[in-house]
Amino acid sequence: GQRYVSAVSYLNGVKQWQAGKTENALRSLDSAALISPAVDIYWREIANAYLQNVSITAHNANLSQDVKSKTIQFSINKAVNAAKSATDCNPKNVENWALRGSVYQQLIGTVQGTEQWSVDAYKEAMNLDPKKLVDFKGKIISNTLQGLEMEIGGKSVWFKLIGDFNAYNLLAV
Repeated sequence: GQRYVSAVSYLNGVKQWQAGKTENALRSLDSAALISPAVDIYWREIANAYLQNVSITAHNANLSQDVKSKTIQFSINKAVNAAKSATDCNPKNVENWALRGSVYQQLIGTVQGTEQWSVDAYKEAMNLDPKKLVDFKGKIISNTLQGLEMEIGGKSVWFKLIGDFNAYNLLAV
């Protein structure tokens, strides 16, 4: 019942995101998490999507400065809350803490206190599984609606996946 509906909503959100339909994607991802709030992957993807929406909004020349500011603030709040929800619903998952650290890290200089919050989240991830965070070396070169470009082992690779979480998954594979 509910798991199926939330999974369909989640997949629809991912498809909408890949099609460049940001607002529909965010609504579907939010819906999936509201239906099944104990599924931490939904919260991680919501955090990633709203962080990307900050960049999309900031570069949208068709929006007024007032609309941009409000949308960016809303997206930052949603990203932070989603990252926290992921760690709240599954505090033993290293990826949840790594994402939370990444969300805070990306907001350093924008939101007061995020530098220390980022360090604390990464420390928690390291406490849970120190080997997992240091075994793989990869760098996201670009993360767009079309996919991820990463540098893995000194080689540039492109994937038709979006979001930091998928970068973590790709490194784990």
